Amino acid sequence: MPLLDGTERLRVLRVSSVHDDDRAREDVYRLAALLSLIIVGPRTTSDTLAGLVRTQPLNIAAEIQWNMMPPRSYADGRVVISAAMEPARSAATSSSAPSTARSFT
Repeated sequence: MPLLDGTERLRVLRVSSVHDDDRAREDVYRLAALLSLIIVGPRTTSDTLAGLVRTQPLNIAAEIQWNMMPPRSYADGRVVISAAMEPARSAATSSSAPSTARSFT
């Protein structure tokens, strides 16, 4: 059973049961949804997960850019697109600077 955050696959859950009926499948589906919420919930409010998965700290500009990135997965009825990204350790400028820069001379 996939653990999903919207369309992003977080992990895969393996469950064994002596029952193979609709109720058991529904219970496994609900368990997977609950575990997904437990995994995803602290992502935006805690630095613990980031500290565990990062090999090096990010500077402030890179941290801001990483948090502004769009979701890594998209799905509709016909296609699923996913991306794997690794944050840059440092960034020289703001990610919005090139799109908003104007010359006033």
